[in-house]
Amino acid sequence: MAVLDEAALAVREGRLDDELRRAAEREAHKLSGAAGTFGFAEATRLAREAEQMLEGTDPLAPAQVLRLGELAAALRRELERPAGAPASAAPPVPTPARGRHVLAVDDDPIVLAMLRALLESHAMRVTALDDPRRLMELLESERPDLLLVDFEMPHASGAELCRLVRGDPRWSGLPVLVLTGRVDEATIQRVLAAGADACVAKPFEGPELIARIEERLR
Repeated sequence: MAVLDEAALAVREGRLDDELRRAAEREAHKLSGAAGTFGFAEATRLAREAEQMLEGTDPLAPAQVLRLGELAAALRRELERPAGAPASAAPPVPTPARGRHVLAVDDDPIVLAMLRALLESHAMRVTALDDPRRLMELLESERPDLLLVDFEMPHASGAELCRLVRGDPRWSGLPVLVLTGRVDEATIQRVLAAGADACVAKPFEGPELIARIEERLR
């Protein structure tokens, strides 16, 4: 929110440079995912609108300048209130997921923090890994019940990690879910062909992700 507030102020003062604009676009994208995960549906919509407005390099029109300030203020109001019905109305998680161990692999520490908060709130144990090159080492030491990996990471993609895991007899039956911001048919088929059990679109909704994890554990 601090970056979005700064960008909104910079726009009004006519000093929004490319670096701040790109930073605000990235933070709006992350915020839309985080808000959706914890049931803030309206905040997700507002963050996505801000992200779309900040895309590209064309100067913002006068109406957009005013709208960006409104979006930043509305986002802050949404995030300061208790989470609404979408989160509280989610069905209870069945017993099999409770106490299970999930290994989450993502190079973005914010996503890892979101996943940890979400899964631990459902009584699961989480090991977070931000370097995909250490996956096999962590599998051996942590022996998780389920693997959750991002599709796009430096050093190794989610598809490459799936092939690595499926190629090892010790982990060939481990449930694997892949988080991906690319939901086109070609990407989904590539991930499934590599050995993943399912894809989950990013930004993900908390109840949907929990349901997918429960399904694979069952």
